Amino acid sequence: RLIGLVVQKTKLVDDSAKALQQLLDQLNSESVEDKRQFLATSIRILDKHEDDEKTPCFIFEQMANIVCPPKIESVYQLNLKKAASQEEFIRGSMSKNPYLTSEVGPLMRDVKNRICRDLELQSIGDSDMGMELLVNNKIINLNLAVNRVYEKEWQRSQATPEIPANEVKTPMVIIYRLQGLDGEATEEMVDSLPADQNEERDPEEEFSLTSVMSECNGLNKMLDILVRIDDFTAERDLAYILLKFLNWCCKIQVNRNSILLSQPIPKLLDKLRLILHDESKADLAELLLLITENIINASSNVRNKSSTSKTKTTSSSTSSTSSTSSTS
Repeated sequence: RLIGLVVQKTKLVDDSAKALQQLLDQLNSESVEDKRQFLATSIRILDKHEDDEKTPCFIFEQMANIVCPPKIESVYQLNLKKAASQEEFIRGSMSKNPYLTSEVGPLMRDVKNRICRDLELQSIGDSDMGMELLVNNKIINLNLAVNRVYEKEWQRSQATPEIPANEVKTPMVIIYRLQGLDGEATEEMVDSLPADQNEERDPEEEFSLTSVMSECNGLNKMLDILVRIDDFTAERDLAYILLKFLNWCCKIQVNRNSILLSQPIPKLLDKLRLILHDESKADLAELLLLITENIINASSNVRNKSSTSKTKTTSSSTSSTSSTSSTS
């Protein structure tokens, strides 16, 4: 409520909102049982705000932060240098070194675009083919995240026996050059980066907190809210955070088995038909498809297990009958 007050916002309201947010954030450090109780309580509160879009949206955001706390991105320094062989072809230089990753952008493409913009190289600014970026004498794919390149390429290359990779803080040197001017590139191409060992987690473990949704009627409540959304443009924010959280819930078996009882597939497909051909809502459509796929797979598994169980029962019965007949 406090965070939603905009028209009458004052310093007191702003301070109160910050204090409330700090209290909510403290839940991230509480016990698993406290977090489960918070999620269950949040679902019960939704009943009081059925006609209010902003409050459910805020509640789901807090629930999402409990299940998957947002990762705080590190800020690194970049030293953008022109290739020495192209001094005559590229006018000017990136004179504000070092640049911060937070001000340049998340992708290596953003670094390239910043260079093109500052050096007035508009002719290649819209193309990925005009400029190459090199780190450690390797050509870096422009789709890669700058922070990941820093951590996986730069930090590792600068590590020493005295300074481990994760303690390297020196600016990452990025060499930029116009493609093709120095002849055919011979350097190694980096199109992907190794994953961290802790990045690939079992969904059953990662989203285990959401199991409480099958115990507090949370899954049905989310489906009910989704059914009430008819205008995905006006209620886009609510739809997105709702589908995002529901998708997390459907990644664990207990929730998939529970939601099957509500026969959700027709409801999900009805909403999918409303947005499937709207490119601006591709992210919502993707979430709906992921949720539907998980539930259909769960339904198939249940049927297969049931069929296998019946087959075993029939086989056992037949075997028993045959044994009786033989004895007779």
